[in-house]
Amino acid sequence: MIAKYAMTISFDKDSFAPKGEVLASALLRVFQDAATAHAEEAHVGFDDLIKDGLIWVVTKIKYELLGTIVPGEKVTLTTYPIPVGSLLYQRDFYIHRGEELLVRASSQWCVADFNTRRAVQTQVDFPGEYTTERAFPKGIERIRPVGLQPAGRREITESDLDRNRHTNNCRYADMARELIGGDFTHFTINFAHETRLGDELLLSSAPGKAAGHLATGELVFAVSAE
Repeated sequence: MIAKYAMTISFDKDSFAPKGEVLASALLRVFQDAATAHAEEAHVGFDDLIKDGLIWVVTKIKYELLGTIVPGEKVTLTTYPIPVGSLLYQRDFYIHRGEELLVRASSQWCVADFNTRRAVQTQVDFPGEYTTERAFPKGIERIRPVGLQPAGRREITESDLDRNRHTNNCRYADMARELIGGDFTHFTINFAHETRLGDELLLSSAPGKAAGHLATGELVFAVSAE
């Protein structure tokens, strides 16, 4: 049996861009929900890891829209965890309407020490055999935020936070869309540093790219989209 988790999902009308594409933040949210549910089912979710002072941390996500999804339509999201080294996990996602593939996506994760946020080697495992298939065989590219121009500031508010009291990764996708404009069919985001309530992001952008830095110069996120 292949290690996987499947769930039926739908998107409300507020999850779509004007031209009909599903918003990046909406896709990241369902990916996050599926990963969380699968980890909890395998007893390696937040409540299980935090007992040992550990948490899951996502570092990269990439997706490609291949078909059109209709608001309210029920589709199937399937996710597959894949260990790719002593520290890293890859988790792929596919959204189908019957046999039609609508979205393919991939994410990179690690297990980190809750206090230091440094990746640690663990024995985290999921039941079943791991698939050898990859949503993106070449992996997820590292985005270098060069040649971007200043595009304003953004303070982290209460509505941006997740259960860890850090900024939810989906919020960075919303910031990127505001900076880049347009509707995305290809989207890649790198997460480099966490932010908390009251932190101020220095935003920058260029056609098809966006990034956020702390005042100290530390990169928080970088996006490439089209």
